[in-house]
Amino acid sequence: MAIIKDILNVLENNYPLKYSEKWDKSGLQVGDTTVNTSKIILALDPLEEVVNYAIKNKINLIITHHPLALKAIFPIDTQTYLGRVIKKAILNNITIYSAHTNFDSVEPTVSDALLDKLDFKYESKSFIKNNTENNVGFGRIIKLNKKMAYSDILNAVKEKSLAKYLRFVGDIDKVIEVIAIMGGSGASFIEDVYQKGADLYITGDIKYHDARLAEQLGLSVIDLGHFNSERHSLIILKKLLEFNFKEIFIDIFNKEDNPFILWR
Repeated sequence: MAIIKDILNVLENNYPLKYSEKWDKSGLQVGDTTVNTSKIILALDPLEEVVNYAIKNKINLIITHHPLALKAIFPIDTQTYLGRVIKKAILNNITIYSAHTNFDSVEPTVSDALLDKLDFKYESKSFIKNNTENNVGFGRIIKLNKKMAYSDILNAVKEKSLAKYLRFVGDIDKVIEVIAIMGGSGASFIEDVYQKGADLYITGDIKYHDARLAEQLGLSVIDLGHFNSERHSLIILKKLLEFNFKEIFIDIFNKEDNPFILWR
């Protein structure tokens, strides 16, 4: 067993909340950090089914990537979905904690997890956008050891990311050497990626006008989707916690899925 506060201190020592974006709501979402825990469940989202799973399995600490909400929650109406999640957590003494944009920006990041999963062979690696400190920044840019056909990259990304489908921008016959990778919503970094000289940008949540901008810049883009670009990142938190708390059961909730379904 360990005190929840001690567990969260380890997370925050590795992923300080000061590196969260100003609009973000990383950190404690709900609960009592002074109690003990012997089980932790990790999930991308603080879904009701995650809380239900925690209740059923007597788990009193849920650690997620995404917060309960990105805006202030007031009033808390327990008849709403979000209110119901909060009520269940409180009534069952469950603490919910989120590591969001601090996990996106402090090494090893969500983007590092995606890069590891895609398993490209590369000779150099850097941040798309750096902070003032060496291990802090958003996204990754790699230079491949050997140039690849865009079509081969598309096939590899779909297979290794476990995505059911991809959206892409650009000529599939293009030859790719420099790849930028951003887990989550990376559309706002298109200009940065272009300025860094990337041939291809792999990220999620690309909208129509983002795609047009990339097209005009001659930047190829693979929209992996938000879920598929982040789903593999929880293993980083699991390994971190297992190293520091060997006596605690730590697992990843494996029933989350992409909310988008492709109509065929």
